[in-house]
Amino acid sequence: MIGRSTTSTTRGRRRSVVASNVDREIYSAQFLALYEHMPKVLAVNVVNAALVAVVLASYMEQTRWWIFFGLVVTLTAARAIGWIHYRHHRQAVEDKTKWALFATAGSGLSGLLWGVSSTLLLPDNIVQQTFLAFVIGGMCAGALVSLSYYLPAFVAYVLASALPLAGSFLLDGRTVYGHGMHGSGVRGRRNFRCMSF
Repeated sequence: MIGRSTTSTTRGRRRSVVASNVDREIYSAQFLALYEHMPKVLAVNVVNAALVAVVLASYMEQTRWWIFFGLVVTLTAARAIGWIHYRHHRQAVEDKTKWALFATAGSGLSGLLWGVSSTLLLPDNIVQQTFLAFVIGGMCAGALVSLSYYLPAFVAYVLASALPLAGSFLLDGRTVYGHGMHGSGVRGRRNFRCMSF
């Protein structure tokens, strides 16, 4: 009886060690994929900010969108410096937690910059609002591809970028948003169902 309990305890420890090693390997792969996609994420962030600034600043003749663009470029430069530092020292990096937190914080701050700016600088024109909503929605869809390898970075970006704008639409009280978004959601569900079969 004692031999059996010792054997089962030993097997349990081995399974625990194997599971722990597998978890570490999965985390490492997620982490590497996140940093592998970082240059594309940063480039798209700047390009989309430039697009929004050009379209809305020239159309509305407001310089505040250029300030937004400058803030995006500054944050992106800080994230790029961190990425370069990681790339040069990645062989020496044992503790990936610090770098994972850096990527998550960068994604969250980027999303927050987009979300808060879109809310504070939200134009009155529904066409411009729709344009802004589609840009942010498109970036959230792009984040699904580029950031979903590491769920905390993905969630930080999507929540911080989409919730402020969605909240401002909700508080606006116009029924246009509800009907338009509902119709878009129904079409999206139908398209998704078609793709899954």
